[in-house]
Amino acid sequence: MYKSQAGQDIWVSQILNYNNGVFIDIGANSGIKNNNSFFLESKKNWTGVCVEPNLEMIKDLKSVRKCDIAQYALTNHTGTAVFRDKGSDKGRSHLVVSNDSLLENDDLSNSSEELLELRKNYGFGVNTATPKIHSEYEVNCITPKELFTKYNIPNIIDYISLDVEGSAVNVLNCFPFNEFKGRSDLDNEITLKPSSE
Repeated sequence: MYKSQAGQDIWVSQILNYNNGVFIDIGANSGIKNNNSFFLESKKNWTGVCVEPNLEMIKDLKSVRKCDIAQYALTNHTGTAVFRDKGSDKGRSHLVVSNDSLLENDDLSNSSEELLELRKNYGFGVNTATPKIHSEYEVNCITPKELFTKYNIPNIIDYISLDVEGSAVNVLNCFPFNEFKGRSDLDNEITLKPSSE
């Protein structure tokens, strides 16, 4: 019944225990296994968008989910970026950070040492047993605001799941909080306070 990796779907279903909500699942994985919104869609009749750039996972996602599927990497720009597919460890696949460009809007300098330290301290994309890289390929990128507009997301989003393997700070820095609010925002590394609305 519950499919998330660390019990996020249990937490959300207890806190937001109602039907017909709206979710955004960013980094949706294969759609069922290790997925934070499958329970809400299948058991609570929620609708929303699953966002996933991984070419292999997107095939599974499209075959098992009813919601809209957005084949993008969510980031601070449109266009393309290089995506590193970790093969057997698909859940650790991520955008390639070139010259730390994904953190260009942060208060951090563009120092690789500072980026690595941030990732070590907060668990962003650091895995000491890094699996062999399966492949790298270009993926389409979209900003949060463009995604929400394209998929007609309402201004109040009941649940936002963010699992973007090291790009969470980047996504949160360009999130249009002045236009869209989350009742409950959950990141695998960061839990935000629910909106007061």
